[in-house]
Amino acid sequence: MPDLPVPHHQPHHPAAVRSPHGPIPHAHVAHVTRGRVRLRLARGHPGHLERVRHRLAAEPGVHGVEVDHRTGSVLVWGAITAELLARVGREEGLFDLVPPRALRPLEEDLTAALERTDLGIRRFSGGRFGLMGLVVTSLAVLAAVQAGRGRFDVPAPTLLWYTLSAAMMLRARPAT
Repeated sequence: MPDLPVPHHQPHHPAAVRSPHGPIPHAHVAHVTRGRVRLRLARGHPGHLERVRHRLAAEPGVHGVEVDHRTGSVLVWGAITAELLARVGREEGLFDLVPPRALRPLEEDLTAALERTDLGIRRFSGGRFGLMGLVVTSLAVLAAVQAGRGRFDVPAPTLLWYTLSAAMMLRARPAT
């Protein structure tokens, strides 16, 4: 996803920025593709998002604007920049464009979950085995069950391959 830089300005408290209609909600760029930007605003009154739609649609270079009041989504088509969105949002008191919160990559979340699971299995087993040992044993049992059923086509060899691959990873893993 291409980055759409957000103009830097002084941080402020959300309640400190007001418009004639009340506090200005924060918005962030949720998605960018060529000629299209999706903003996310805090869900609020449908009339507010209609004002956002109407005002952004009036900007030169904007070809269309769609809003969804249920999700706070604002989809803008055309030749648009973060600077334009930030300027219009602030000047019109519609929204304050802020950088999106830092998101951890899915891989980090998955790795952390697997490490917690491994630790839990090691505690439960008294340190005799961890997650990889359990995976290797489970795959070997499943391969034996499939072989016992006479399933030598795909399931047994596939499970055996996964077993061997997991076992090799287990051997290559440094001892903890």
